[in-house]
Amino acid sequence: MTPSVGTTALSSNDFRLIPPALGCWAITAVALLLPSPVTLWLVIGCVALCVMFVGRAVVVAERWPVTAMIIATAGLAAGVGSVLLLRIGVVEHHRLGAEIGHRTTVVVAVTDDPQWLAPNGSRLRVRVSVWAVGRDGAGHPRRVRSADAVVFVSGALRGDWAIVSPGQRLEAVVAVRAPPGHDLTVATLNATSAPTMLDAGPAYLQVSAAIRWRFAQVAQRALPSEQAGLLPGLVLGDTSGVDDAVRDDFRAASLSHLLAVSGANFALITGAAILLVAFAGAGPRTTAIIGIVVIVGFAVVVRPSPSVVRAAGMGIVGVLALMMSRRSHAMPALGTAIIVALLWWPSMALDAGFAMSVAASAALIACGGPCAEWLRAHRIPNGLAQVLAMAVIAQLATAPVVAMISGRFSVVGVLANIVVAPVLGLISVFGAIAAVAASCGPVGQICAELVIRALEPELWWMLACARTLGNQGWGAIPVPDGMVGALLVAVLSAAIAGLVRGLWQHRRGGRPLAPLARRRRLSRWTGNQFRDGPSQQRSGRAGAGHPDPGG
Repeated sequence: MTPSVGTTALSSNDFRLIPPALGCWAITAVALLLPSPVTLWLVIGCVALCVMFVGRAVVVAERWPVTAMIIATAGLAAGVGSVLLLRIGVVEHHRLGAEIGHRTTVVVAVTDDPQWLAPNGSRLRVRVSVWAVGRDGAGHPRRVRSADAVVFVSGALRGDWAIVSPGQRLEAVVAVRAPPGHDLTVATLNATSAPTMLDAGPAYLQVSAAIRWRFAQVAQRALPSEQAGLLPGLVLGDTSGVDDAVRDDFRAASLSHLLAVSGANFALITGAAILLVAFAGAGPRTTAIIGIVVIVGFAVVVRPSPSVVRAAGMGIVGVLALMMSRRSHAMPALGTAIIVALLWWPSMALDAGFAMSVAASAALIACGGPCAEWLRAHRIPNGLAQVLAMAVIAQLATAPVVAMISGRFSVVGVLANIVVAPVLGLISVFGAIAAVAASCGPVGQICAELVIRALEPELWWMLACARTLGNQGWGAIPVPDGMVGALLVAVLSAAIAGLVRGLWQHRRGGRPLAPLARRRRLSRWTGNQFRDGPSQQRSGRAGAGHPDPGG
């Protein structure tokens, strides 16, 4: 019996890194939400579990996929939990903690672009890394262990702090308050003076800031105000110029994720670069190196938000897998990206944007092919089938997270994502080209302006779709917020997905999973062919009636 195409697509994914990634995610969330002793006991439990199953594997001398998964998941979770305990200890005993309730002079390095927290711009938030607190006996800044903090700015000081950029090292007087909790920030700082720049920061961050600024300036000259503010947000994730009305329309139409650079942007930009290099005749190694350079450079320019870190990690792993001619690399790339992102930035474990990004990516990897295949089987053209599959799957996968934080289930989200999909690729690729050209002197700025003017119809279309669909009163269904709403929407999404899968299997003849398909899926977990399993070792023969899958 031969498995169907869609079943093969589902079973061809390598899921071995997903349980360890979820284990790391779980223990990171626990470490941030609960007291340290809880995390310590979990680490001890993971170590004990790992030792127990390692001993069992040595004694029994058999390779079982479940045992391997438990050892990998428990061992990695124990390591991540131990690192987090050390980092939490550093935060709890940081020098800045002794200044809570007082004013002091600090030296900080800016780690993210300033963000306005209210529609009327009454408050400004700047994420920083603290380098020095107070002064020593000689009047020099007292150096401390680097730690994260958040600066809040209000009143007349907003203009001075609004122009800072990542990488700059500043000195300022602040009022120290207790941290908000549930992350690794050591304190909340309320600015009481304008910042004094001590260092402009690394050269690559200065180049990144220059690219973003020049691109925004050229867009302002070439486009009407709404479109000029939207373009940098779609291309570089720079939403500082996006009108509040446009934000509301995009949010109501379930298009707000387009204003945060995600895996789709990385796929389009990196894919275009790789195609150009491959067309020029470069080999796989050169193509992979250039692809990684493009990913890293793009991540630096757009700033490392949760979705950017996840997408960049997946892109790098995917390019390396492409160089090694591995086909089933998408799911391992996602697992690797989750682990690396959580180690680098633990607060992502509680970030809704990161959760939505991971959910959408996993769903597209696992179900994108079968869904598109089912649509093509119903005589839908291939290109339209791919767009429909991506829109529906991404919407259903992220709907539970959206419901949990907003108490809404969007009805128009799928339609909105479908109608803007044809122009999104053009805006991403040609917008990135214009951003680079805008930083290449007067001639480059002229070329960038021409490219940007050519994107005006596409931007108008996106704004029109967001405004039309976002202003429909029936566009969103109220649901309970929190976990109740998330579970309710998850059940609804699973029911819809199950219905689609059932229709697809009925279309393919209603055939169950073939034994060979099951064995191939099992071999993905163990890294070996089914003939190496314990039952085969005892019988000394390959699966009866089936050819060697590795042949």
